[in-house]
Parts: sequence; structure tokens; C-alpha cells
Amino acid sequence: MNQPQLMKRFSHPALATAAYNAGPEAAVKWVKEKGALPLDLFVEEIPFRETRGYVKQVLADLYLYQSFYGKEAATQRFSLTVPSPATEGVSF
Repeated sequence: MNQPQLMKRFSHPALATAAYNAGPEAAVKWVKEKGALPLDLFVEEIPFRETRGYVKQVLADLYLYQSFYGKEAATQRFSLTVPSPATEGVSF
């Protein structure tokens, strides 16, 4: 799976990570059902325990990486709202 393509389609690390772990179709479905929730609640509503844990770990690692190594970490932080994914793009 091509992660840059997932980021291009889903525009948010949480969604791209969920799509990588559970599949793009599942991530699109979750955004349609729960996309209005704030990011933390959206992640808690992911029905697959493995995917939910994976998304949490990736977001935590991304935050730490940006804090330690990002020259512009404050401007690179991700949104706390979930964007709508593109209708076309990577799928499997």
C-alpha cells in the first residue's frame, strides 16, 4: 500500500492510518457515520480494536516525532476535526 497515496486521498494522518490498517472502504464508511465527531471521539468510535489502537499509536508517535525533530512542529500539527476523504483515489 502506498502511504503517500493514502494521505493524498484522506488528508489526515488518523484517516490514512485507519485506511492503511482496515482498508480505505472501512475508513470512508466511518467518516460518513462518525465524521462530525471531534478527532478523539472519532478514533474511539473505530469499531476494530486493532485499528483503533494502531491509529492512537501512530498519532502519538507522529506528535512526538514532530515535537522532537520538526523545525516547524507547531505549524505541522494535525487538525482535531476529521476531513471528508476524496471520493476517488487509492483503494484495495
